[in-house]
Amino acid sequence: MHLKKTVLAVAATLIAGIAQAGNDIVNGSFETSNVSPGGYLYAGAVAAPGWTFTGGTGIAAGSGGFNAPWGISAADGQNVAFIQNASSFSQTFADAASQYLISFSLAQRTNYGDVGSQSVSVTFDGQLLSGAALKPLAGALGAGWTPYSFTVTGSLSGTHTLSFAGMWQGWDSTVFVDGVSAAAIQSPVPEPGTYAMMMAGLGLIGFIGRRKLKRVA
Repeated sequence: MHLKKTVLAVAATLIAGIAQAGNDIVNGSFETSNVSPGGYLYAGAVAAPGWTFTGGTGIAAGSGGFNAPWGISAADGQNVAFIQNASSFSQTFADAASQYLISFSLAQRTNYGDVGSQSVSVTFDGQLLSGAALKPLAGALGAGWTPYSFTVTGSLSGTHTLSFAGMWQGWDSTVFVDGVSAAAIQSPVPEPGTYAMMMAGLGLIGFIGRRKLKRVA
């Protein structure tokens, strides 16, 4: 019985043994920037390591966990990125993995503009993550974060780009982004001895099972 449990445990480890590396995204919570607490800056003025901002995107910096001009509490830390109307920001990183777990949180701005109208197209190497643009629900003032996670397959070129683009074409509508990460998924390579032990154990379990069937017969 103990041998059976050990063999099954090894087999389960081999099948489900997927490890995640560290976050490839730099400054994923937008905490490092040139924005003063309680303020905000748009593309062209904002500077944040790792990120490239265009159009009506930028960073709003909170004070005490709440950014008063924008009516939002950050999901992670003090600061948030924002996307107004049809604009975008992105980050390019290098990693040779073939699979990644992409995670982030979105929230609608609820104290100004066309509340709840903005949706976001999130792409990895040009591939739309969800099959359609994401549209988080408009929660209460200062709340309403929706977390998202996607497993994607990247190219083996080693250079990848994660992009967030607003889709709204009407009057002012904003979505906030926070807590962005891209963790490489790596399958460990078991030692040859581990495979041998698993195969021998499975064979022994099968042999014992056949003997029990013969006894019953």
